[in-house]
Amino acid sequence: MFWNKRIVVGDGERGLLYRNRRFERVLAPGVYRMFDPWGRIEVVLHGIASAEYAGRDADTLAAALGERVHEVFSVADVGTDEVGLLSRDGKLVDVLAPGTRKLYWKGIVRVEVETVALAEGLELQAGVARRLRQLGNLERVAVAVVVPEESAGLLFVDGRLERTLAPGAYAFWNFRKDVAVETVELRVQSMEVSGQELLTRDKVSLRVNLAGSIRVVDPVAARTRVARYGDYVYRELQYGLRKAIGRDPAG
Repeated sequence: MFWNKRIVVGDGERGLLYRNRRFERVLAPGVYRMFDPWGRIEVVLHGIASAEYAGRDADTLAAALGERVHEVFSVADVGTDEVGLLSRDGKLVDVLAPGTRKLYWKGIVRVEVETVALAEGLELQAGVARRLRQLGNLERVAVAVVVPEESAGLLFVDGRLERTLAPGAYAFWNFRKDVAVETVELRVQSMEVSGQELLTRDKVSLRVNLAGSIRVVDPVAARTRVARYGDYVYRELQYGLRKAIGRDPAG
């Protein structure tokens, strides 16, 4: 009949039934016939292969379903101080930022969300970091760094030194915090003070080059007690050279 509406929901679909633009129920796969003489019924079909609910009314839909929402959707509700690890069929596929709320259709893909509290530490587990690197998502959600051999890493969070890192690979969540890692070379390094025009105390003009070696033994002090330790050592060598050349030989 003209007043009957025929609705077909495929195996990879779900239908959301709205009456007078208000959500009423979810339609499972099947064929439906509905009496609708006034055109008040609308059915919106959603493919569920990608799992994530693509509608803009996720919060309204969840509120309308109430406790029944868990029958239809896997609900990702990530707190403001948490990060969500999104897995599909047991494989990590994405990271959900703090404060994220999303719905994922149940049926074809098994979706799970594991929350990680940022208060428990910013460092990613090695397996999580490795998987996100494979997906090409690591740099988007974390600060990743490799501290080479014979070097030390300094971890700063919101401008404060948190810890020293031994050689190795690290990744730290960059949500809600300003995270930075600086590396300090611990091997012996050469430094040259070249082309110094000096005047000795007996008024003899000399042009002198000085070569020296430096090695950082305290990376924290080298980074926090002087602005640039390389510039500081250079100036000290320069001052020492001037003092030595300008010394009275008779003295």
